[in-house]
Amino acid sequence: AGLALGQAIMGAGCAVGLSGAMVLFARWFRPARFATMVALYSGMGNVGILLSATPFALAVERFGWRPTFDGLAILNVVLVAQMFLFVRDAPPGHPYHTERRERLGAVMKGVIEVLRTRAIWPLLPLAFCGLSMVLVIRALWAGPYLADVYGLDAIERGNVLFLFTVAMLIGNVGIGPLDRVFRSRKRVVLAGALLTAAALAGLALLPRPGLWPTVALLCLDGLACNYVVVIYAHARAFFPLHQVGRIVTLANGVNIAGIAILQVASGYIVRAFPSVDGAAPDIAYRAVFGALAILLCLAILAYCRAEDRLPDVEAERP
Repeated sequence: AGLALGQAIMGAGCAVGLSGAMVLFARWFRPARFATMVALYSGMGNVGILLSATPFALAVERFGWRPTFDGLAILNVVLVAQMFLFVRDAPPGHPYHTERRERLGAVMKGVIEVLRTRAIWPLLPLAFCGLSMVLVIRALWAGPYLADVYGLDAIERGNVLFLFTVAMLIGNVGIGPLDRVFRSRKRVVLAGALLTAAALAGLALLPRPGLWPTVALLCLDGLACNYVVVIYAHARAFFPLHQVGRIVTLANGVNIAGIAILQVASGYIVRAFPSVDGAAPDIAYRAVFGALAILLCLAILAYCRAEDRLPDVEAERP
């Protein structure tokens, strides 16, 4: 119960991080730079995930769980302090400084306006899949899969997860500028989503392909899944600046909902297969990979109906 409460508090605390940062990026940078800045921000988040692999396993082995978590708590206090000291809501002269604070009624009206914008509807299924296609595996099933199917110990699993996360970091930072390179957001998203689906399909269809082919497919999943940062930029392009907070919060909320729902659903899939000596069989994990691949393909079909938006286009304020 204590662990679950701690996880809930951390989730609530982290919930505003990405949406708040994207609003700041929209105020401080040109629209063409939006995807790049979100990618860099998410890339820094992946550095944190990187530390949760082998370094975290070594710290727990050396110091134990409680001192390790105490150290992370101190680090978070330092980060919050530097936010208060150095981060500003908008640059000097920005309309934010003269705008009146909205009342709750105006906020809710703005949310309804966002939801009624049909142009963003084809984006939401892929936002739902977004990071869940990699985090359901990276945060939940990769460790047990490597232990149950390949017999890796904690440090060996941490090493594989380290490579997995390095691929996520490279993809995160690398995909940001691609919408400007190819003059399209839709093509970049489709390419990333299709590569992710191919990696998941490979993990699902190949029975025990071997450790290194499995690691390669996991890394491809981590490399390609970062198309979600371009979806944020794509959705943001349909709205004027004063609506940016609402649309990025909606897209991010759908993304987080996908992670939560698919983690629970994947647990039911694994439990549907009888364990062998306390370990889930290979087919249970392949069923999870296959279900994710099918869901992602359906979301891709929905996204194909989306209108593309060039990276230097910003909706005009009415």
